[in-house]
This record gives sequence, C-alpha cells and structure tokens, in this order.
Amino acid sequence: MMFLYRCWAYFRRGHGVYLALAISLVNFLTIQYNFLVLESTTLKSMFQDIVAFGAVFGVLYMAVAIVIGWLDMRKGAMATEQMINPYIIDTVKYNSLICDALVLIAEGRRFEAEDKLSEARAVMERWGASSTSS
Repeated sequence: MMFLYRCWAYFRRGHGVYLALAISLVNFLTIQYNFLVLESTTLKSMFQDIVAFGAVFGVLYMAVAIVIGWLDMRKGAMATEQMINPYIIDTVKYNSLICDALVLIAEGRRFEAEDKLSEARAVMERWGASSTSS
C-alpha cells in the first residue's frame, strides 16, 4: 500500500510541476508561432521555423519569468503574505512537522513521529482543523 502512496505522490509531483508546465509551454509556443509568426511577413522572415522561434522565445520567457518570480518572492505579494498572514506561517510549520514525522516513520522511529504529528495537529487546531488519530 505504501508503494501506491509513493507512486501517487511521484505522479502528482511529476505531472503538476514538470509535465503540465512543459505541455502548457509547448502549447503556448505553438499557438504564438501560428498566430504571430506565420501571419506576419516580417516575423516569418526572421523565424524560418518553430525551432528558432522557440529558442528565442525560451530564452526571453525564462529571463522574464525569473525576474518576475524573484520580485514576487522578495518584494511582492508572496513576501508580504508570509509576513502578515499567520495562516500561511502555521501551514508552513504544519507541513514541516508532517515531513519530519514521515521521515521518522521511514526510519522506524514511530514514537518520535507521533510526537511530531501531535505537534502538527496542535498547530492547526487554532484554525478549526479537526484532529484525527493515525
């Protein structure tokens, strides 16, 4: 059963972080190439094929995305939300405790894991989360 849980977790991570992103970027690239490049004589002469367009687009897109992500993490909404939203702070602490407990369980240290799980439940009780026994 643990194998199925691990497979499900790996699937969600692989799909959500990598495959869905890759498919959406390829889809966006294809649509932009068809509507922008193929419809414009100037751009069509600059980008003979989709590979050249993809290379230029990829470099520019990644650079802009990195700058936007950095600004958001350091100075934007994410930094502000983390400082002023106690729910986010507690959720991060809760997730950290759950991860610690999973590591302890994997190492066979069940009693220490129970302590971490109890601490995690206590963190989220303030938000009305019902405590469940494992």
